[in-house]
Amino acid sequence: MSVPEFGVALRLYTEKFMDDDDFDTLHRHIHLSPSNCWRALVPTSATYDPSLSKASALALTLRYLHAILAHTLTGRLESTSVANTHDAYFLWSMVNRHVFDLAYFIALAIPHQTERHRRGVIFIGLYVTRLAQYFDLLNTVTQASSITLIG
Repeated sequence: MSVPEFGVALRLYTEKFMDDDDFDTLHRHIHLSPSNCWRALVPTSATYDPSLSKASALALTLRYLHAILAHTLTGRLESTSVANTHDAYFLWSMVNRHVFDLAYFIALAIPHQTERHRRGVIFIGLYVTRLAQYFDLLNTVTQASSITLIG
């Protein structure tokens, strides 16, 4: 399955969006340094350290967005108060209306999530449910809703 097909399966992209001339130019790598992203988000911050830069330095609205990211896409059980490299890039992208290939980053997150949380909650459960629905592995609304509630 290609990344664009994966994006359609997750209901992130429509065929019309993918037919757009700009779809192929979506960024699939963090092309801006995390330090530059952080400096744009927190101008008063001296430097960025992916293991120490605190989300509390962010504006209140960005702290809320960071909490959502930390508990979903970049899901972590611990250290949700620290803004990691992906967090800084995703927040900067939201603030600057910068479009990137979200399906690509979700595809990268799945192996990370399953390796890191073998015995715990997988934070990307919504996407797992959407994939199961796409491949017709769920045949009732009850099955779909019960799986979505896990994690």
